Amino acid sequence: MVIGAGQQSVTVQLTAVQDMVAEIAEVLQITAAATGFTFPVAATITIPGESAPGVTVAASKTADAAEPSTHGTFRLQLASGTTPADITVNYSIAGTATSGKDYTALSGTAVIKSGDAGVDVIVNVLDDKILENNETVTLTLVSGSFEYLGSTVPVTMAASTPVSLTIAEDDMSIDRSILIEKIADAAEPSTPGRVRVRFANTDLTTIVPVNVTYNIGGTASAGADYRY
Repeated sequence: MVIGAGQQSVTVQLTAVQDMVAEIAEVLQITAAATGFTFPVAATITIPGESAPGVTVAASKTADAAEPSTHGTFRLQLASGTTPADITVNYSIAGTATSGKDYTALSGTAVIKSGDAGVDVIVNVLDDKILENNETVTLTLVSGSFEYLGSTVPVTMAASTPVSLTIAEDDMSIDRSILIEKIADAAEPSTPGRVRVRFANTDLTTIVPVNVTYNIGGTASAGADYRY
């Protein structure tokens, strides 16, 4: 810089550059020197640091599930703000479906990578072969955070949860026929006979009792030849 003849001062303009890096306040020091002149202590300029950005995460359902193999999906999405770091989101799972039986257990944690808009939480269906109604899986946002300048910054959870998806059952459409089969004949004086009533599909079970009505016939006489 040059202080021109007849001038008392000269202005040096410094323009801050947005470097997209999270950092604390920085100091720029300027020291002048010129032959034959004495200068005071060097001048300093402070460039303010960037405060932690405010971030809000919302949840939504993007797809229902269905047995035997159609998986459901929740979406955890940035509703506002951006972040220079990965966001860890914690959630809880409830609903009428049973974890580990109707669907693969979920971890309760998902990570939205830096630069991404969101992350999917996949509900992987398990085909349980149980006669039951359609069931639900419900996700509720709990908390979230990211690391910024060595500190943990909390994330706001949007008032969008709980949100539910449905697991549609396919077992109501499969073979539900019932068989009666002989297990053992009877013999006098005291050997009982046995029959078994069962589903024809040996993989099929039910979560509620199934009442079966049957008739008794044959040449033997109830009460005289046998009791039941």
